[in-house]
Amino acid sequence: MNTRKTYSLRLPRIASFRFDWSDASAGFAHIAETAKRALWSRRRVPVAALLLIAACSSKPTPVATLGEHLQVGSFLFTALDAEWLADLPGEVGPRLPKHRFLTIRLSAVNQGTRELHVPILRLEGADGATHPEVEDGAGVEDWWGLIRPVAPGASESRRILFDVEPGEYKLHLNDGGDPEREQSGVVTIPYRIRNEQPLPLPEPRVE
Repeated sequence: MNTRKTYSLRLPRIASFRFDWSDASAGFAHIAETAKRALWSRRRVPVAALLLIAACSSKPTPVATLGEHLQVGSFLFTALDAEWLADLPGEVGPRLPKHRFLTIRLSAVNQGTRELHVPILRLEGADGATHPEVEDGAGVEDWWGLIRPVAPGASESRRILFDVEPGEYKLHLNDGGDPEREQSGVVTIPYRIRNEQPLPLPEPRVE
C-alpha cells in the first residue's frame, strides 16, 4: 500500500512598511521621462532612414553646355547659341533693356507620343537669384512666344529672351509635366559674344 507524503510550506512573515509617496512621484516622473526619450529615439530612426533612402534614390540634375544635347523627359533640348544685346529694334526707336538683353536659341525635339509644350523657362545667376523670360519679344527675330506646342516626333528651334545683368548663368529646363513628376536639366550659359572668346565679367557697381 502506497503512502502519500505530505509537505508543509511555511511562508516568511512579511514585514510591515510605510510607503513614501513623495519618492514614488519622483520615480514615476523618471520612468515617464525615460519612456518619452525612448519613444522619440524610435521615431528618429525611421525618419532618418527615409531621408537617407530619399537622398540615395534622387538623381542628380543633368548639366550640359551650349551646343550639347540634354534629355529632359520626352524632350531632347539643345541650347544652340546665346547672344548679348544692348538694344532691340523698336517701332519708334531702339528698345532698351533694364540691364541687358540675352537671347538664347533653343531647340526642342519631342520624342514622346503626344503633343508637349515647352514651358516658360528661367535663368539662375551666380548669386542663386532666378530670372524668368521676358514676356514681350518685340524686336527679337524668330521669337518663340509664350505658347510653344511641339507635335510628337517634331522639332522646333526658336529664340527666347531675358533681361539680366551681364554674367554667367544657368538655363533651367523642364519637361512641363506635373510638379511631382517633372524632370529638369541645366544648360550653362557663358558670358560671351557670338563667335568670340568669353568676355571678362564686368566689375561690380559701387553705389
